[in-house]
Amino acid sequence: MLDFCRNLSLQEANALVFKKQIFPEISNQWLVDQFFAQKAAKDKISDWSSNHNLIYPDKVAIEQATSGLLARWKTSLIPTDTELLIDGTAGLGVDTFYLSRKALKAIAFEASESRSELLVHNLNSLSVKNVEVISNSFENQSISSLISNPQKTIVYLDPDRRPADGNRQTSWQDSIPNLQFVYDDCKRLKTNLLVKLSPMDNLADLKEKLPGIVNVWVISIQQEVKELLIQWDFTQQVDQNSYRCVEIQKSGQYVEIEVLEIEGSILNLTLPKVGSHLYDPWPTLRKGFMAQSWMAQNGFKILSAEAQLYQHSDCKMNIPSRIFKIESIVDNFSDFSKKWKNKNLNVVSRNFPVNAEEIKKRNKWIDGGDQFLFCYQTVDKQKVYVLTTKQEAPKSSSFWKILPKD
Repeated sequence: MLDFCRNLSLQEANALVFKKQIFPEISNQWLVDQFFAQKAAKDKISDWSSNHNLIYPDKVAIEQATSGLLARWKTSLIPTDTELLIDGTAGLGVDTFYLSRKALKAIAFEASESRSELLVHNLNSLSVKNVEVISNSFENQSISSLISNPQKTIVYLDPDRRPADGNRQTSWQDSIPNLQFVYDDCKRLKTNLLVKLSPMDNLADLKEKLPGIVNVWVISIQQEVKELLIQWDFTQQVDQNSYRCVEIQKSGQYVEIEVLEIEGSILNLTLPKVGSHLYDPWPTLRKGFMAQSWMAQNGFKILSAEAQLYQHSDCKMNIPSRIFKIESIVDNFSDFSKKWKNKNLNVVSRNFPVNAEEIKKRNKWIDGGDQFLFCYQTVDKQKVYVLTTKQEAPKSSSFWKILPKD
């Protein structure tokens, strides 16, 4: 049946729901769901695509699952002497599959009985031997009954942000299992806690209500921020939080930038200068205070705090940012618009009353080429238009690292 799903064309899959049932005990809808799940998994968890015995629960399971690339990167966070890894929210089992490789033993919790059965099947199909699957909610489990050596244990959570009504939540306080309860247990036992959260979560609120954070990672894939990863280590005193921005490429390369939280790290505000270079930090660095802190530590000036745009006289190497050379400052926008009508001009709108798509539409500009117009407002609401040319950002051979191998 799985091979049947795999060999369907898109047209055949769409038509299958209207046809007579093909297999006696399996609905055509199930076959269609598997077809689309297989396609989604091929893109999101490419390492699994060669295994033709895997069964995917449903579309939501794929949507909620961690990317295979991201899960591979997470293995670098698990010490090699870890005796027990507890995945309290196993779901499809992507994180379980990768993280368990670094632990002597792993326990995976899945509240849904049907999903836990599929998880057992899939882990067996992937030849994973050190994972025990428990079909129960992690909230119903006493952590202390599982742990014999707290300092060699890591509890991992990817909390469900889809409550019973199905409306997706963004706050950690609305997630299942209750993070506060798990946090309290781990703190009491003095063990490690690693939690995946939404990029929309408020870091300042989290630090205040759940103190003891030692590491924060903001992780993006192909310049799209995917998740926050938070670590509490109750075996040590926290002197300073470590904030790290991680950008992962589909090629398997990644870069990790550490950002120190410095009180009062305010950059000098400046005006755009022709011949200088405009820096547009990667999305993973723009989260919260991090771009401003990192740029302050590396000698940049700020064009706009709200737009998170920066300036330096040089085209600097190994910068986690798009780089543009400033060609001109637009004084008369009407004349500029007429000159560029029906031409290729990319537009970036930040802290500006009109979005980029609307600006292009009004002025009949077309995406393409290396010319970029940056539109932003100053603190006194003055509109600024900066015409730039995109530069190839120089990177040394040591800038990019390679993800851990399978």
